[in-house]
Amino acid sequence: LKVNVRHGELKFANVVYDLKADLSHSKFVAIGVDGSSTSIDASYTVVIVDDWNEGELKLNYVEVAELASVETLILTANSSNIHIEDLKSDALIDGSFGKLSVKSIDDLFNSLNVILENSDAVINLPNTDYDLLFNGNRSKFNNESTTKKLIKNYPEGGSSDRTIVVNAKYSNVVMQ
Repeated sequence: LKVNVRHGELKFANVVYDLKADLSHSKFVAIGVDGSSTSIDASYTVVIVDDWNEGELKLNYVEVAELASVETLILTANSSNIHIEDLKSDALIDGSFGKLSVKSIDDLFNSLNVILENSDAVINLPNTDYDLLFNGNRSKFNNESTTKKLIKNYPEGGSSDRTIVVNAKYSNVVMQ
């Protein structure tokens, strides 16, 4: 399905598969988004998705982007505010000049890779084993100026294949 919406509203009452959408000055609401060929490019648009299973999302100047449940996501955001309620598996997030919040990361997640520039992020960490690597350039990690931080969190003992990598420039990152 391919759509192009300007100054309108696009609502999907069911899961939409392999959507290719170009949205501007509009509102996008979906129960679910799925399919590896999914590509949504939204500018000046409100984005609300209950269940994001797979695909790519590009945001430009989006004041509100709310993703309730995320399985696999590739996200590029410019001057946009993103809220992810629950990250289930994998996410690659590249953002500049905006805000990012991740309320929870599932204990069975695989990887989270975040690249930030001139952004603020609040990420709630999972209650499972993971390795976290923070690389910062003129950035703060938990309100402390630092260039590199490695945290090995193993409450269940042993080691983990689960990784969280954050690369930040001129950004404030709070992970708790």
